[in-house]
Amino acid sequence: MSLDKTIIMLIKIRTFDTNIYEVKVVAAYIVYKISRLLFAMKRARDALTQFNSHVNVFKSMIGPPELMFEHYSWLSKQFSMFASLFDETTSESSTATQALNPGFFFKEAADYAKKRKTSAYDICQDANVYPSSDPLNEWNNIEFYGQRPWRLIKTLNNLDFNTIEADGVQALKFYENTKVDHSKAIISFLGNAMKQFKHYKCPRMRNLLAVQMADEYYNAKDYSKALTLWSHMLWDYRDEGWEAIAHELVNKCLKCAYLTASVQNYVELNLEALKYYKNIDLQKALNNIGSIIQRQIPEPEKTLNEYEKNVSMEEWKKCDSLRSRSVLEIDMSVTNSTIDTKVILKDVSCDGIEIDIFIKAKFPILVQFSKLIACVTCIDNTYDVEVCTDSNKLIYGESKTHTYSCKFVPSPNDVGKEITVNSIKLQLGNEPDFPIVLKFYSSIKKTKSFEREINNFSLSKTYDDEFERIKQITSTTLKPRSSRLGMEIKHKNPALLLEWYKVSVCLTNLEDRPVSDVCLNLSINRNNNEKVEHSIEVCEDPDKNVLSLPVDFKLDSMLVGDQKTQSFYIRFSSLDTRTFQLMISYSIEDNNRTKIACVKDVEIVIDVSIVFDISVSYMSSRFEPVSKVYVGEPLIVVPNIKCLSPWPILIESTSFQLAKHVTISAGGYQSVLNGVTLESDECASEVICVTPSELSENILGCFTINWKRTDVESECKNGYSSLELPKIIVEKSTFLVDMKLPAHGWLHTPMSVVYFLHNNSESLLTLDVSMEANEAFMMAGHKDLNVTVLPESTYKLHYNLYPLVVGVSTLPKMHIGCTSEPNDFKHILNDILVRSLQTQIYIMPKHLPIHHTN
Repeated sequence: MSLDKTIIMLIKIRTFDTNIYEVKVVAAYIVYKISRLLFAMKRARDALTQFNSHVNVFKSMIGPPELMFEHYSWLSKQFSMFASLFDETTSESSTATQALNPGFFFKEAADYAKKRKTSAYDICQDANVYPSSDPLNEWNNIEFYGQRPWRLIKTLNNLDFNTIEADGVQALKFYENTKVDHSKAIISFLGNAMKQFKHYKCPRMRNLLAVQMADEYYNAKDYSKALTLWSHMLWDYRDEGWEAIAHELVNKCLKCAYLTASVQNYVELNLEALKYYKNIDLQKALNNIGSIIQRQIPEPEKTLNEYEKNVSMEEWKKCDSLRSRSVLEIDMSVTNSTIDTKVILKDVSCDGIEIDIFIKAKFPILVQFSKLIACVTCIDNTYDVEVCTDSNKLIYGESKTHTYSCKFVPSPNDVGKEITVNSIKLQLGNEPDFPIVLKFYSSIKKTKSFEREINNFSLSKTYDDEFERIKQITSTTLKPRSSRLGMEIKHKNPALLLEWYKVSVCLTNLEDRPVSDVCLNLSINRNNNEKVEHSIEVCEDPDKNVLSLPVDFKLDSMLVGDQKTQSFYIRFSSLDTRTFQLMISYSIEDNNRTKIACVKDVEIVIDVSIVFDISVSYMSSRFEPVSKVYVGEPLIVVPNIKCLSPWPILIESTSFQLAKHVTISAGGYQSVLNGVTLESDECASEVICVTPSELSENILGCFTINWKRTDVESECKNGYSSLELPKIIVEKSTFLVDMKLPAHGWLHTPMSVVYFLHNNSESLLTLDVSMEANEAFMMAGHKDLNVTVLPESTYKLHYNLYPLVVGVSTLPKMHIGCTSEPNDFKHILNDILVRSLQTQIYIMPKHLPIHHTN
C-alpha cells in the first residue's frame, strides 16, 4: 500500500480522546516519509502542499483539554521536522527564497512552543506530585508509536480505567511542569530561524526574532544574554529610525542592566532614555544618574516585581564598580545622544592651537555639567585641554547652541605632523564622587538610514539652524613658526655626470634673539623617480664617507647677526634632473622661555649634463680598421673623445683597465692627453697597442678619464668618465708575421728591416718566402728562400734596404707560400700578410753639411 493511501485511510479513522494522540503520531511519521521522498524527487512544492494539508487536518484535533500543551508540542515538532527537511534540501538546491524559506517554519515551531509553554503554565502549575501508581513506568517499552504507557498497566492489572487514566494525565502534567525546559526549546527554534533569515538576507525578520529570543532569555532569568541581544537590536532599530521600538527596547534594556548591576550599561541607557522620557520618568532617570555619581544604589525600575527587586538589590550590593572605580567613561557614539558636538581647528601653528567647540543640547529640563575637555592627539603626543571648568557656563536645556574657545601650545616635536581633535568630554559630577564622563568622538557623524533616504524629498526648513550650518574641521597639519633666517644657496648648474658637485648654503640670523639647534636637512623630493635616489651620493668631503639621504647637517646655535655656511657635495650617476628639498629647522625661545620650533623649506633643482661622448675603434698595426684579431697579434685601440660639457674640462689622466687575457704591447703605454683642456665640442683621441693572449668572448677592458672643471670658482671636485671597450672577435691562427723597421729612412743611407715569422702550431711549418724588388730601393738579402719554422717558435729574416728616391716609397713586397698545408691556409697567409706588414715608408732627403767660409 502506498503512503498516500495510508495517510488517507488514517484520516478516516474515527478518533476519540483516548486514541487521538496515537493517530497524530502515526500521521506525523507517515507525512515525514512522504515529505522526505518528495524533497528527494525535487518536488518541493508538492512537499509544501502535502505538509500544509497535514497541518490543516490535525490542527483542530486537540484531544483532551487538560493535555492542550501536548497538542502544541506536537504542532511545534511538525514544523521543526519539516523545516529541517526543507533546510537539508535547500543546501543541495536553490528552491528556497526570501519569501519562503526554512526560517518561516522554524519561526512557526517557536510560536507553537510558546503556546505550549503558556498552556502548560495554565494547566500544570498545580501538578507538583507524581502519582504513586507510576503510570509512565513503561514509557520506553510501548509496542506502538503514540501508545499511552498506562494503558498497558490497565490491561495487565485490570484496574479501574478512569482512575488509571486520571493518574496518567496527572503524570504527563507533572512531567511537563517539572522536567521540560520550554525556554530552551523556544530559543533553539528561534536561533535556527535567525540563521535561515540571515542566510536569505532578511535582516528585519532576523531582528524581530532576536528581540523575541531576548524576551525568552529574560523569562528564563538569563538577564545578561537578554541585555546583550536587546542592546544589539536597539542599535539597529535606532539607526533605522524606529523610535517607538527603540523606546520600548530602552525600557527592556534598563530592566536587564538594573537586574545585572551593570553600571556602564545602566548609565548609557539612562542617558538615552532622556530622549524618550517626560515628566516623572525623566526626573527619575536623572535621579538615578545622580545616585550613581554619589556611589549609591539607584531606584529600581517600576516594572520589576518583588522577586526581581530582591535579586537586583543583591547584585548591586556586590557591585565593585561603584566602590573601586574613580571615573566612569561613556562612549556616546553607541547611544542616541541628546547632545551634539562640533569642532573647528583654527590657527594651528607652533605658537599655539586655537579650538572652537560648539555644543547643542536637547534636554527638556536644565542639566548642569562640571567640566568640558578637548582631547587632542598627534602621532606621538596626547593633550587633554580643559576648555571650561565653570559649571555655571555648562548648563544645558532646550535646543540652543553654546560656543567655547580654548588655546594651547603643542610640543615642538609635533611640527609637520597631523593634529586631530579626537573627542570632546563632558563631565557630570566631581571627585571624590563617581563622576561620569560623556565622550563624543568628533570624527563620527551618525546619520539614520531613513534620514539619508528622506533628505531627497524633504521640504525646506522654516528656520535657520546655526548648528547644522557649522562645518567641522577636526584635523590638520601643525604648521611651524615662520622662519626669519636669511638663506642663500650657491651652486653652478648644471652638474656634470659623476663629478662631486658642490652646493653651499649661507645662513644669516635675522631673528631678534639667538637661535639654537640649527639643522639643515637635505632630502630628495617625492616627485622624483624612485630610481633616482639610488643614483645619488652625498658627502661633506669627497675624501670621507658617503652619507645616505635624507641627511642632517648640524650647525648648533647662532647669535643675532651671525653667518654660517654649510657646504656639501653631490655626485650623480644618471642624467635625470633632480629636485631636492632643503629644510632648515631651529629653535627659538619666546618671552616665557618656551622653545618654539621654526622651519623653512626650499627646493633645489639641479640638472645633470654628460661630459664626454666617447667612441672606440680598433685598428691593425697598419692603422686600418679591423673587425677581428688573432691571438698574439698587435691591436691598436683608439678612443675618440668629444667634449659635450658647457664648461671647459681639464683631462688630468687617462687609463686602461685591461682584461686578464689582454696585455700591453712592447713599448708600454703613455697617455697623450694628460693636462689637455677641451672646450665644448672639441675632440681628442687616445691610443694604445694591446695584444690578446688567448681566446675569449669577454670585453677587452675599460677606458677611464679623470677630469675636472677648469672653473676654479665652482669648487667642484674632480670627476671621472668610464667606458667599457667594445667586444671584438678573437681567433687563433697557426701563423703570424710582423716586421721591425725604422720610423723613416734617409736617402742613400742603408737601413735594416727584420721580418718575424711566428709558428703558433704544434707541427713544423715549411714556407716558401720570396721578396719582390722595386725601383725605390736596392735590396740586400735572400730574394727566394725555403724556410722551416719549428713548432711554437719564431724565424727571423734580415734585409738591408738602400733608398733611392725621396718621399713616400713603397717597400719591397714579401710573398709567402706553403705547400705542406691545405689550400685554406693560403688564404689565411694572404690575409695575415696584408694586415700585418707595412707597405710604405717615408724617405727623408740626405742632410748636406754647411761649409763656412772665412
